[in-house]
Order: sequence, then C-alpha cells, then structure tokens
Amino acid sequence: MKKYTLLFWLNKSKMNRQGLMPVYVRISKNGERINFASNLNIPQEGWDSKKQRAKGHSSLSVELNNYIDKIRGRLVEIKNSSQQTHNKLTLLHLKNILLGNNPGEKTLLELIKYHNEWAKDLVGKNTVFVRKKHGIL
Repeated sequence: MKKYTLLFWLNKSKMNRQGLMPVYVRISKNGERINFASNLNIPQEGWDSKKQRAKGHSSLSVELNNYIDKIRGRLVEIKNSSQQTHNKLTLLHLKNILLGNNPGEKTLLELIKYHNEWAKDLVGKNTVFVRKKHGIL
C-alpha cells in the first residue's frame, strides 16, 4: 500500500506586512509532492514546527488546528474511498478534492448547458424544437 505523507509548514519567504506567514500543506507520495496554501496566516512564534500545529488557545490557533485536523481526516476519507472504488488517485487530483475544486464533478447549471447544446445539435435531424410562450413544456 502506498503511503501518503502530510506536512504543514510556514512559508517564511511570503511573510506579509503584519509579520504573519502563510501555512502551507504538502502532500507526498512515492517521492512526488505537491504544495498548496491553506489561506491561513500565523506569526512565526505562534507555530510549533515539530508538532506542525499552532501554539496556544487563541481563536486563530484553534481555527488553524481545526483546519489541520480537517485536512488530515479528509485525506484519510479520500484515500479509503479511492481504495474501495479502485480509482487511481494522483496528487493533483487529491489536492483539488481537498480544496473543493474537483474538475470531474459538474454543477447542475453546467449539466443543463451541456444538455441544451446537445439538444440544439439534434434539432432538424430526428427532433423538432418546440417553444412554448408560457410555462415549461
């Protein structure tokens, strides 16, 4: 079984004017890795690099630690789900799922647009386009 490694770290080179640094997430597997920003910032003195967690009990620390726990749990869920369905899971795909940017899933609006384009191509072949003035057909 292939093991995923999860690392949370401060990107010190991207410190903002308030002295806060973004927390980055790194997922590694078989020597490959992918990084992405958590969109949460913390001062360097508020970060424990050995535990990979925020220090203290401030609202920022609690929010950041909850985010870390959520990412860890979600990674396990996604990994287990892909093993059950026997889907190959790339690091990029995993990152997109974690960030909610799953390109494989379509919204209802996207599906309706797809259907309408598909239906336009059929008009005149075996289908007749009917427009009703009031209401839905």
